[in-house]
Amino acid sequence: VAARGLDMIVDLVMQNRPPVRKSGTVDTETYVHRSGRTGRAGRKGICVTLFGPRERHFLEAIEHNSKNTFEWLSAPSPRTLLATAADTATADAAAVSTEVLPFFEKAAKELLSLKKEDAVAAVASALALATGTSSPPTERSLLTHLEGYTTLRAMMRQQVNGPSYIWGALRRVLPDGACEGTDGVRAMRLTDDGFGAVFDVKQDLMGELKEYLDDEQNDWLFLCDELPALKQNDFGKGGGRFGVDWSGGKGGGKGGGK
Repeated sequence: VAARGLDMIVDLVMQNRPPVRKSGTVDTETYVHRSGRTGRAGRKGICVTLFGPRERHFLEAIEHNSKNTFEWLSAPSPRTLLATAADTATADAAAVSTEVLPFFEKAAKELLSLKKEDAVAAVASALALATGTSSPPTERSLLTHLEGYTTLRAMMRQQVNGPSYIWGALRRVLPDGACEGTDGVRAMRLTDDGFGAVFDVKQDLMGELKEYLDDEQNDWLFLCDELPALKQNDFGKGGGRFGVDWSGGKGGGKGGGK
Protein backbone atom coordinates (compact mmCIF):
# COMPACT_ATOMS: atom_id res chain seq x y z
CA VAL A 1 0.00 0.00 0.00
CA ALA A 2 1.48 3.31 -1.09
CA ALA A 3 0.38 5.12 2.07
CA ARG A 4 2.49 2.97 4.38
CA GLY A 5 4.88 5.22 6.24
CA LEU A 6 3.92 8.23 4.14
CA ASP A 7 2.01 11.30 5.25
CA MET A 8 -0.49 11.46 2.42
CA ILE A 9 -4.25 11.76 2.10
CA VAL A 10 -6.02 8.76 0.56
CA ASP A 11 -9.66 9.47 -0.30
CA LEU A 12 -10.39 6.25 -2.14
CA VAL A 13 -9.18 2.66 -1.87
CA MET A 14 -10.16 0.19 -4.60
CA GLN A 15 -9.80 -3.57 -4.34
CA ASN A 16 -10.37 -5.60 -7.48
CA ARG A 17 -11.62 -8.59 -5.49
CA PRO A 18 -12.25 -9.59 -1.87
CA PRO A 19 -9.00 -10.76 -0.24
CA VAL A 20 -8.90 -14.54 0.19
CA ARG A 21 -6.23 -16.73 1.77
CA LYS A 22 -4.56 -19.57 -0.13
CA SER A 23 -6.72 -21.93 1.88
CA GLY A 24 -9.78 -20.40 0.23
CA THR A 25 -11.06 -18.69 3.36
CA VAL A 26 -11.83 -14.99 3.50
CA ASP A 27 -9.06 -12.71 4.80
CA THR A 28 -10.86 -10.07 6.86
CA GLU A 29 -7.65 -8.76 8.41
CA THR A 30 -6.14 -7.89 5.02
CA TYR A 31 -9.36 -6.21 3.92
CA VAL A 32 -9.49 -4.05 7.06
CA HIS A 33 -5.80 -3.18 6.68
CA ARG A 34 -6.25 -2.08 3.07
CA SER A 35 -9.51 -0.22 3.56
CA GLY A 36 -8.10 1.47 6.66
CA ARG A 37 -5.66 3.40 4.49
CA THR A 38 -8.46 5.83 3.70
CA GLY A 39 -10.37 7.96 6.16
CA ARG A 40 -7.48 8.25 8.60
CA ALA A 41 -6.95 10.94 11.25
CA GLY A 42 -10.66 11.67 11.50
CA ARG A 43 -11.15 12.12 7.76
CA LYS A 44 -13.80 10.31 5.75
CA GLY A 45 -12.90 7.93 2.98
CA ILE A 46 -14.38 5.37 0.62
CA CYS A 47 -13.35 1.78 -0.04
CA VAL A 48 -14.73 0.14 -3.19
CA THR A 49 -14.39 -3.61 -3.71
CA LEU A 50 -15.26 -5.25 -7.02
CA PHE A 51 -16.71 -8.74 -6.88
CA GLY A 52 -18.35 -11.39 -9.00
CA PRO A 53 -21.50 -13.33 -8.09
CA ARG A 54 -19.55 -16.20 -6.56
CA GLU A 55 -17.45 -13.82 -4.46
CA ARG A 56 -20.32 -12.07 -2.72
CA HIS A 57 -20.31 -14.46 0.23
CA PHE A 58 -16.69 -13.47 0.95
CA LEU A 59 -17.73 -9.83 1.29
CA GLU A 60 -20.73 -10.77 3.39
CA ALA A 61 -18.36 -12.59 5.76
CA ILE A 62 -16.07 -9.54 5.89
CA GLU A 63 -19.06 -7.30 6.58
CA HIS A 64 -20.07 -9.54 9.47
CA ASN A 65 -16.56 -10.06 10.87
CA SER A 66 -15.64 -6.36 10.72
CA LYS A 67 -19.02 -5.26 12.16
CA ASN A 68 -19.47 -2.80 9.30
CA THR A 69 -22.45 -2.10 7.07
CA PHE A 70 -21.59 -2.20 3.38
CA GLU A 71 -23.45 -0.41 0.61
CA TRP A 72 -24.12 -2.96 -2.12
CA LEU A 73 -24.31 -1.60 -5.66
CA SER A 74 -24.68 -3.30 -9.02
CA ALA A 75 -22.43 -2.47 -11.94
CA PRO A 76 -23.63 0.75 -13.61
CA SER A 77 -25.33 0.49 -16.98
CA PRO A 78 -23.81 2.19 -20.06
CA ARG A 79 -26.59 4.78 -19.88
CA THR A 80 -25.76 5.53 -16.25
CA LEU A 81 -22.08 5.92 -17.11
CA LEU A 82 -22.94 8.34 -19.92
CA ALA A 83 -25.22 10.35 -17.64
CA THR A 84 -22.44 10.63 -15.05
CA ALA A 85 -19.92 11.64 -17.71
CA ALA A 86 -22.35 14.27 -19.02
CA ASP A 87 -22.84 15.70 -15.53
CA THR A 88 -19.08 15.95 -15.06
CA ALA A 89 -18.60 17.60 -18.45
CA THR A 90 -21.41 20.05 -17.69
CA ALA A 91 -19.84 21.04 -14.37
CA ASP A 92 -16.44 21.45 -16.02
CA ALA A 93 -17.93 23.59 -18.81
CA ALA A 94 -19.75 25.79 -16.30
CA ALA A 95 -16.45 26.41 -14.51
CA VAL A 96 -14.63 27.66 -17.63
CA SER A 97 -13.48 31.27 -17.23
CA THR A 98 -15.50 33.84 -19.16
CA GLU A 99 -12.21 35.27 -20.38
CA VAL A 100 -11.72 32.14 -22.50
CA LEU A 101 -15.11 32.23 -24.20
CA PRO A 102 -14.33 34.88 -26.86
CA PHE A 103 -11.79 32.50 -28.42
CA PHE A 104 -14.57 29.99 -29.10
CA GLU A 105 -17.51 32.25 -29.97
CA LYS A 106 -17.00 32.01 -33.72
CA ALA A 107 -16.83 28.22 -33.62
CA ALA A 108 -19.86 28.15 -31.32
CA LYS A 109 -21.89 30.19 -33.81
CA GLU A 110 -20.80 27.89 -36.64
CA LEU A 111 -21.86 24.84 -34.63
CA LEU A 112 -25.20 26.47 -33.85
CA SER A 113 -25.72 27.11 -37.55
CA LEU A 114 -24.83 23.51 -38.41
CA LYS A 115 -27.43 22.37 -35.89
CA LYS A 116 -30.06 24.61 -37.52
CA GLU A 117 -30.11 27.07 -34.62
CA ASP A 118 -31.02 24.31 -32.16
CA ALA A 119 -29.05 25.44 -29.12
CA VAL A 120 -29.78 22.29 -27.09
CA ALA A 121 -28.56 20.05 -29.92
CA ALA A 122 -25.42 22.14 -30.30
CA VAL A 123 -24.56 21.98 -26.60
CA ALA A 124 -25.41 18.27 -26.44
CA SER A 125 -23.05 17.61 -29.36
CA ALA A 126 -20.25 19.50 -27.61
CA LEU A 127 -20.83 17.57 -24.38
CA ALA A 128 -20.87 14.26 -26.25
CA LEU A 129 -17.54 15.14 -27.83
CA ALA A 130 -16.13 16.20 -24.46
CA THR A 131 -17.01 12.80 -22.99
CA GLY A 132 -15.57 10.92 -25.96
CA THR A 133 -18.97 9.69 -27.08
CA SER A 134 -19.57 9.50 -30.82
CA SER A 135 -22.22 6.75 -31.01
CA PRO A 136 -24.96 5.33 -28.77
CA PRO A 137 -23.79 2.81 -26.16
CA THR A 138 -24.06 -0.85 -27.06
CA GLU A 139 -27.02 -2.48 -25.36
CA ARG A 140 -25.64 -4.75 -22.67
CA SER A 141 -27.31 -6.80 -19.97
CA LEU A 142 -27.06 -5.52 -16.40
CA LEU A 143 -27.41 -9.08 -15.18
CA THR A 144 -24.85 -10.98 -17.26
CA HIS A 145 -23.15 -8.09 -19.11
CA LEU A 146 -23.76 -9.83 -22.44
CA GLU A 147 -24.12 -7.62 -25.50
CA GLY A 148 -27.38 -7.80 -27.39
CA TYR A 149 -29.50 -8.36 -24.28
CA THR A 150 -31.59 -6.02 -22.14
CA THR A 151 -32.42 -6.72 -18.50
CA LEU A 152 -36.07 -6.50 -17.48
CA ARG A 153 -37.68 -6.74 -14.07
CA ALA A 154 -40.98 -8.39 -13.24
CA MET A 155 -42.66 -7.01 -10.09
CA MET A 156 -45.62 -9.14 -9.07
CA ARG A 157 -48.42 -8.29 -6.64
CA GLN A 158 -47.94 -11.46 -4.66
CA GLN A 159 -44.90 -13.42 -3.56
CA VAL A 160 -43.64 -16.08 -5.95
CA ASN A 161 -41.93 -19.27 -4.82
CA GLY A 162 -40.28 -20.05 -8.12
CA PRO A 163 -39.77 -18.88 -11.70
CA SER A 164 -42.66 -20.80 -13.28
CA TYR A 165 -45.23 -18.18 -12.25
CA ILE A 166 -43.23 -15.44 -13.96
CA TRP A 167 -42.63 -17.54 -17.06
CA GLY A 168 -46.39 -17.93 -17.36
CA ALA A 169 -46.89 -14.16 -17.20
CA LEU A 170 -44.15 -13.58 -19.78
CA ARG A 171 -45.71 -16.01 -22.24
CA ARG A 172 -48.78 -13.77 -22.29
CA VAL A 173 -46.86 -10.78 -23.63
CA LEU A 174 -43.93 -12.24 -25.60
CA PRO A 175 -44.11 -13.71 -29.11
CA ASP A 176 -44.77 -17.44 -29.39
CA GLY A 177 -41.62 -19.43 -28.75
CA ALA A 178 -39.69 -16.55 -27.19
CA CYS A 179 -39.69 -18.26 -23.79
CA GLU A 180 -38.57 -21.64 -25.08
CA GLY A 181 -34.89 -22.53 -24.87
CA THR A 182 -32.27 -20.12 -23.54
CA ASP A 183 -31.81 -17.66 -26.38
CA GLY A 184 -34.78 -15.28 -26.26
CA VAL A 185 -35.20 -14.94 -22.50
CA ARG A 186 -32.45 -16.14 -20.20
CA ALA A 187 -30.68 -15.94 -16.83
CA MET A 188 -33.78 -15.44 -14.71
CA ARG A 189 -33.02 -14.62 -11.07
CA LEU A 190 -35.58 -14.19 -8.32
CA THR A 191 -35.48 -10.94 -6.37
CA ASP A 192 -34.66 -11.08 -2.68
CA ASP A 193 -38.03 -9.59 -1.67
CA GLY A 194 -39.80 -12.62 -3.17
CA PHE A 195 -42.10 -10.53 -5.36
CA GLY A 196 -40.48 -10.93 -8.76
CA ALA A 197 -37.42 -11.58 -10.84
CA VAL A 198 -34.94 -10.06 -13.24
CA PHE A 199 -33.94 -11.65 -16.54
CA ASP A 200 -32.37 -10.91 -19.90
CA VAL A 201 -34.38 -10.45 -23.09
CA LYS A 202 -32.74 -10.62 -26.50
CA GLN A 203 -32.57 -7.21 -28.13
CA ASP A 204 -34.41 -8.52 -31.20
CA LEU A 205 -37.52 -8.97 -29.05
CA MET A 206 -37.45 -5.54 -27.46
CA GLY A 207 -39.05 -3.86 -30.47
CA GLU A 208 -42.18 -5.97 -30.05
CA LEU A 209 -42.14 -5.42 -26.29
CA LYS A 210 -41.78 -1.64 -26.39
CA GLU A 211 -45.47 -0.94 -26.93
CA TYR A 212 -46.39 -3.15 -23.99
CA LEU A 213 -43.74 -1.64 -21.72
CA ASP A 214 -44.98 1.88 -22.54
CA ASP A 215 -48.64 0.97 -22.03
CA GLU A 216 -50.17 2.70 -18.98
CA GLN A 217 -51.94 -0.57 -18.16
CA ASN A 218 -48.59 -2.33 -17.67
CA ASP A 219 -47.87 -2.33 -13.96
CA TRP A 220 -45.53 -5.30 -13.57
CA LEU A 221 -42.89 -5.44 -16.34
CA PHE A 222 -40.20 -2.75 -16.53
CA LEU A 223 -36.77 -1.95 -17.92
CA CYS A 224 -34.17 -2.55 -15.23
CA ASP A 225 -31.85 0.43 -14.70
CA GLU A 226 -30.33 -0.96 -11.50
CA LEU A 227 -30.27 -4.51 -10.22
CA PRO A 228 -32.29 -5.08 -7.05
CA ALA A 229 -31.10 -7.42 -4.30
CA LEU A 230 -31.27 -10.98 -5.61
CA LYS A 231 -31.69 -14.28 -3.84
CA GLN A 232 -28.16 -15.45 -3.11
CA ASN A 233 -28.82 -19.16 -2.75
CA ASP A 234 -29.01 -19.42 -6.54
CA PHE A 235 -25.24 -19.10 -6.88
CA GLY A 236 -23.22 -22.20 -7.40
CA LYS A 237 -26.13 -24.33 -8.61
CA GLY A 238 -26.15 -25.47 -12.17
CA GLY A 239 -23.60 -24.40 -14.71
CA GLY A 240 -22.52 -21.03 -15.86
CA ARG A 241 -20.68 -18.14 -14.36
CA PHE A 242 -23.77 -16.41 -13.09
CA GLY A 243 -25.45 -19.30 -11.29
CA VAL A 244 -28.80 -20.77 -12.27
CA ASP A 245 -30.03 -19.99 -15.78
CA TRP A 246 -33.75 -20.65 -15.53
CA SER A 247 -35.07 -21.01 -19.06
CA GLY A 248 -38.68 -21.41 -19.99
CA GLY A 249 -38.21 -24.81 -21.52
CA LYS A 250 -41.05 -26.83 -22.98
CA GLY A 251 -42.18 -27.75 -19.51
CA GLY A 252 -42.15 -24.22 -18.09
CA GLY A 253 -44.84 -23.02 -15.76
CA LYS A 254 -48.26 -22.26 -17.15
CA GLY A 255 -49.21 -19.77 -14.50
CA GLY A 256 -49.90 -16.28 -15.69
CA GLY A 257 -51.10 -12.89 -14.73
CA LYS A 258 -50.09 -11.13 -11.58
